[in-house]
Amino acid sequence: MPALRPDIALWLAEADPKVAEMLEIAAALEGLNRHVGTHAAGVVIGEKPLWEYVPCFKQNDEIVTQFAKDEVEKVGLVKFDFLGLKTLTVIANAIRHVNTKREAEGEEPLFPASPPQHNLPAQQLPLLLNNSVIHGRAQLNGAKEIQINAVPVTR
Repeated sequence: MPALRPDIALWLAEADPKVAEMLEIAAALEGLNRHVGTHAAGVVIGEKPLWEYVPCFKQNDEIVTQFAKDEVEKVGLVKFDFLGLKTLTVIANAIRHVNTKREAEGEEPLFPASPPQHNLPAQQLPLLLNNSVIHGRAQLNGAKEIQINAVPVTR
């Protein structure tokens, strides 16, 4: 919806107090979030219950903060993105180190070995995506680079 020109808004507000009140309320609402968004793998950790730091609500039996990631961190909470490639790499390295130590001590690994990683050249990825060759989960870091290097595939 196009914005109301300030001169017209002022004229309407002066002509009718109800319009003035409506414009005042609209101005206060402008820029606020219009819906709830939940990160698929975002986890917030605090020393005390989260509601002692930030406003929360319950969604599908889970406690969800009403603050976005930056605000959550500003009040002293720790936010993890467990789908982030860096976080997954740290977790994979930690599991590998723990399992190496357990193996040296004759113990079973805590977790089974992870599936093999395939580092494909960036030029091959668009071809595999376009031909539906990739199955399962994949995280595509550097999407801009992939888009720049992508070549349309003709079938």
